[in-house]
Amino acid sequence: MYYTGLIKLEMHVQVKHLKDCFQIVYDLIHSVGLNEAIGWRLPSSAKPKKGDLGKKLNEFTNQEEKEGSAYIDLENESTFFISHVGIRDWMINLNIYVRELRGEAIADQIQKGKSTCNFLLQKGILISAKLDQLGGGVDCVPKIPLLGRTGRLVLTSIEEVTEMYEHPDVFWNLPWDSKDVFGSKILLTRCLDKTGNVELLKAILDQQWALSRAAKPGLTQYFDPAPRDNEMQIYKSSGPFLQQVGYVEKENLLEFSCLLGENDHIAGWEIFNIMLLLDEQALPDGRPLETIRVVFFKKEMAEREKRPLLDVGAKVFYQHESGDIIEINE
Repeated sequence: MYYTGLIKLEMHVQVKHLKDCFQIVYDLIHSVGLNEAIGWRLPSSAKPKKGDLGKKLNEFTNQEEKEGSAYIDLENESTFFISHVGIRDWMINLNIYVRELRGEAIADQIQKGKSTCNFLLQKGILISAKLDQLGGGVDCVPKIPLLGRTGRLVLTSIEEVTEMYEHPDVFWNLPWDSKDVFGSKILLTRCLDKTGNVELLKAILDQQWALSRAAKPGLTQYFDPAPRDNEMQIYKSSGPFLQQVGYVEKENLLEFSCLLGENDHIAGWEIFNIMLLLDEQALPDGRPLETIRVVFFKKEMAEREKRPLLDVGAKVFYQHESGDIIEINE
């Protein structure tokens, strides 16, 4: 199948000068097998320059060294965007457009993204990296720390994961394709062979929601879901688990109850539905809505499921043995 969109590799490197970044791109083209460079653009230039990138490295002027950004254009509409973000810090983003590519070719480009990171890690200049496949669906999952919505590759560390996740073991226990250690840095990849939107969503849907439950408060982002027609069956493949109990008119409050088995979780689409209701501040029939309360039958259920519900603005309670309902705030 064809995939409309791009592969985006974001890299933070530590080098001194813009010329060093040009050298990195030149080395990557010849070592990793990226597409050939066909030109470059600097802010001070009136128009893009064409020519040999290797020759350009020997012709850098002092004025060009002071530039804070640049584009390097590759064959097949791929582009490096370089920007200065600190004294010795540069962001190098590689956008690979894949409008005309089929699955195997897309997988090959993703693999080259991994090879690019390996190359820079071996040189000791890569600080962070993330690779996404964007623009071809899978817009119905939460954006979770480090991986975003569709992250296939991330360079991280034990300290960074612990900083962002209340339960970091959930992150480390994902079915990663590979885990490569470079000192304190760990390069992780997942779903490298999943290039179509349906197979990718099927592979990562449960992972995204597991990580949203494991993340620290407020670090996961939830956007209006937009599942495609061919994604809907996967998007709603579980649930519902929430049972609407009633509406309290005096409080503009909607209440749900929830009973889960040991291995069950509230479906992601149910979380999104709660978010959308709270955003609208009204029920479908027009009644005003200020609060949604979800009451679990047991405390362990509430603790297990609380994070996405709290993140989108719901109130979480559980039934105590005494008969009271107890709120969980964090």
